[in-house]
Amino acid sequence: MKTKIKVLLISVLAFVLLLNLIQDEKQHMTTAYVSSTRSLSIKQNESLLLNKERLLDICKETNDMLSAAYEKGLQEEPGYWISTYPWFKLSCNQLVLSLQEDDRAARLNIDESTTSVEVTERAMDNDIFLYDNLSNRRMAKKLQKLKTGEKLRILAIGGSMTRGSVDNWKFPCEDVYQRAWPKKIQQVMEEKWGENSVEVINIALGGYNEDAWLSSMNFIVGYAPVDIILMESAVNDRGLYRTQKWDAERVAETSDVLLNLLMRIPGKPAVMSVELFTLSSSDKDDANTVCPGHVQFVNDPVLDFEQCFYCEFMWMPQTWRDTVRKKNSVARVSYRDAVWPVQSLPPNNLCQFWNGVNHPEVATHALVASTVVFHLFIIMETQEELATLSHDENAIITLPTVAMPDNACLEPTTSINAIQGNPIDQMNLPKDGSSCWIFRSDSRHKYGWICEFGMDGTTFGLSDSQTASSSRELMKGHKLNDYLTLKQEIHLGSDGKLIVTRLRSWDSRMAKADVWLSTQTGENVFEGDPVWTIDSSTDSDQAQRNVSIAVPWFTHIRKYHFKH
Repeated sequence: MKTKIKVLLISVLAFVLLLNLIQDEKQHMTTAYVSSTRSLSIKQNESLLLNKERLLDICKETNDMLSAAYEKGLQEEPGYWISTYPWFKLSCNQLVLSLQEDDRAARLNIDESTTSVEVTERAMDNDIFLYDNLSNRRMAKKLQKLKTGEKLRILAIGGSMTRGSVDNWKFPCEDVYQRAWPKKIQQVMEEKWGENSVEVINIALGGYNEDAWLSSMNFIVGYAPVDIILMESAVNDRGLYRTQKWDAERVAETSDVLLNLLMRIPGKPAVMSVELFTLSSSDKDDANTVCPGHVQFVNDPVLDFEQCFYCEFMWMPQTWRDTVRKKNSVARVSYRDAVWPVQSLPPNNLCQFWNGVNHPEVATHALVASTVVFHLFIIMETQEELATLSHDENAIITLPTVAMPDNACLEPTTSINAIQGNPIDQMNLPKDGSSCWIFRSDSRHKYGWICEFGMDGTTFGLSDSQTASSSRELMKGHKLNDYLTLKQEIHLGSDGKLIVTRLRSWDSRMAKADVWLSTQTGENVFEGDPVWTIDSSTDSDQAQRNVSIAVPWFTHIRKYHFKH
């Protein structure tokens, strides 16, 4: 019979001996991606009261730098700056809202009669503070590099939006990272401090959320020391209306651990959570899928009253993370609060601020960048006050302790990764046609080790005695054709963790793959011949969202016994 299979490996992080991966008994197209101390360390401090006249000056300087970067970009690299909507900048009130962390409803005197326009207009009615946390204190020290001529190093992590993916993009773009908001931050800052003053390293990967980054901590640590880490995950944190309770618990739990570990990376970087939101925009079908019975919309008078569809819970991921972010003394800049500060009061022109579903146009990236640059300016404005707090024994901030999660490893003995946009094969597979496995880009520059049958690939026939249903026996008997088997030598470490990260997708071709550890001759090294099945097909909820999420799988090798 003939069996269709597609397997794509992107990363393996392990303390093991040998990896083999083949199709399981289901006859589906298969894709697997292998791969005094305060607990709430954030508060309002009177010494960090911001002068409103200086706020207006800083706002103007931020927007002037953004305009200069935009004009230069249109001349030198228009494909990375053009948008279908008219170009505009955030108002000073909106930039101030991106900075604030208090109860907006109380501070802005919001009631049932308040409009979204009035919310923004009231942004500077009361005193405005920079909130005191360990990240802002660290940032104040790191930003001194800009004054001394040293290069400031910023690392950005996130999902496909942060990587630079754009829905329905019609303009030429060779490198998606060049149009993403982290790159815009670098370009805007260079307008003031010059070329080579700032290095923004964007390692965002499509489908990555907190779980996936926890399983890739060694990848992040490999860039240390860096001065600032920018983390975005709100886009991939959003699930469906009916799953939001579970999503809220997951986001809080995983963000707690990830933010804590990021704060402890060598070099003690400042960590900032860059908070976004999502919409369905003009895609009513998407809205009905995400929140059936709860779809809302606004009419944009500038765009001929075009309907902009959304679900109120799309606003929530930032809020789900807020308590643990404060607990771990992480800074925050909120594009969500800048343009949609109150959940029940979206502006009529909401879709102009987020033109897309999960991947808005370049103009949004530029606006997100302006909120981050504005925050950095505010830190520089309060450097002396933050330095004083850092040396005040009565204002010490101590990070809480969290246990290292099972799916994280900071110092692996073996780490094998396929990086989106990077055509380097870390496995160095043979290219003589002796194996179905090749290293190439699958889609959207997603490189991986791919074995594909059917579709545009190769159809391989198995004899009647070698049916898919008997594949487990074939593995134990070492009879499976070597053409189908990927083997990679990896080394055993003391922690005994095997971590495999694959992309779980709504694509109906995705199914399962089996992983086991063997000797060079193919014999399973453990008593009982354990074989682990990892599934790359998604659940129905994720399938309805039409998204792919990187999901780590792990096991503790030490609980198994080697054969003698």
